[in-house]
Amino acid sequence: MAQISLSLYLIFLVVALKRDFKEHRAVSSSLWIPFLWLADCVTKPLDLWLYPHQAVAFGQRIAWEQKLSGIDVFQSNPLERAFFLVLMCAGLIVLSKRKRDFSFQLKENTGLAIFYLYALVSVGWSDYQGLAIKRWIRLAGDLIMVMIILTEVNPGEALDQILRRFAILFIPLSIVLIKYNETIGRIYTTYGRQMWIGVTGHKNQLGQLCAICGVFLLRRLFKKWPRIDLLDALLFLLTVYLILGSDSETAMIISSLGFLMVTFQFLLKGDTRKFRKVIIFSFIFALALQGVLIAFFNTSITELFFSSTGRDASFTGRVPLWQELIKIGSQRPVLGSGYGSFWSSSEVYGLWEKVRWTPVSSHNGYIDIFMNLGLVGLLTLVVFLFHAYRNISRSIETDREFGNLNFVFFIVILVQNVTESTLSIANSFLWILILISSVIITRRPAPGDDEPGGQPVAIG
Repeated sequence: MAQISLSLYLIFLVVALKRDFKEHRAVSSSLWIPFLWLADCVTKPLDLWLYPHQAVAFGQRIAWEQKLSGIDVFQSNPLERAFFLVLMCAGLIVLSKRKRDFSFQLKENTGLAIFYLYALVSVGWSDYQGLAIKRWIRLAGDLIMVMIILTEVNPGEALDQILRRFAILFIPLSIVLIKYNETIGRIYTTYGRQMWIGVTGHKNQLGQLCAICGVFLLRRLFKKWPRIDLLDALLFLLTVYLILGSDSETAMIISSLGFLMVTFQFLLKGDTRKFRKVIIFSFIFALALQGVLIAFFNTSITELFFSSTGRDASFTGRVPLWQELIKIGSQRPVLGSGYGSFWSSSEVYGLWEKVRWTPVSSHNGYIDIFMNLGLVGLLTLVVFLFHAYRNISRSIETDREFGNLNFVFFIVILVQNVTESTLSIANSFLWILILISSVIITRRPAPGDDEPGGQPVAIG
């Protein structure tokens, strides 16, 4: 049955990609570079594809076993490193050829420049400087890939192509692996609980991929309404099936939020002013409801939601983890441990003993920033996010479809980082989407197009 399902998938893949190629987007072949980079970010590491039987369980259990045997938990992966290095070099070559047509101005990307510069400087006080600088270089690689996408003739079509092909390649393949190849498609926790992981390494990663693809596919369906694209509709249904099957609470929340936002955008016919009013009203209503619940019922929205759905109100053990992390982080509150360094320290082992499980991240993007970069890092993040929101607002004026989709991703990812860590994480799919939505690239006027009073066009 496994061979039959794989054969059917390959037939579907050929037919679906053939239909996708017919859309004739205004993109170059250079887009394959960021596509491969992002594909490796969202799927399992290359060595697990080549040697799947080595992955006896998910990364937390492997890390615990390595700790007991005295092996370095955070050893580097030579295959991954070589793959990313080749893509970075290829990306720099592409950008060097495009430098006459586009420019990256620091004054347009002040928040991003401050954040990246501070993360680089923080390597200086890290206890693991070699590891920290490697992670920062990969973080810079994310920016290279983003600039390739944004310097395409039509960045919106470039992102559309990448996400559509992600959905075509990875959503059906995840289902095939989950159903007919348990060695790759499923894993078991230390408690014997089964997880759907598909092409990714963990159920939460699968949920993140499906949430983003689901939001994107729903927006494509609304864009073509009342005509229905059968391929998009099928992929959307398969995506929802995986979100429910992955049993990821975070994925369910952010996908529901994303679906609501896209639906409101469709009903409001792209009116950004009305849409922002709906967002602000919803936020104020949520704050007011939270105040009433706390004052009169001694509960909160999150506790009410999770108790009504039979879920753990402590976010599956995250609250005790956050409390312990804040205690540890308060020892170096201003500057933190250095970029990407805390989870490489020996303090992690003591933390595992206290919380009785083996997290390898804070499961909160903002706390991870605090642990690695301190309060100064949180401040630079706020500055970056402020500039990002401003740049998204500007991009809506030049390309409404691209800007509105980026706005949805921006809000969804900020919410997602309440229970997962993706902000400033090198090679994180969602961090790259934040960069795509916030970076401003200026297109230089072509020779002969200069007109009195003409201005460069901002993209991003």
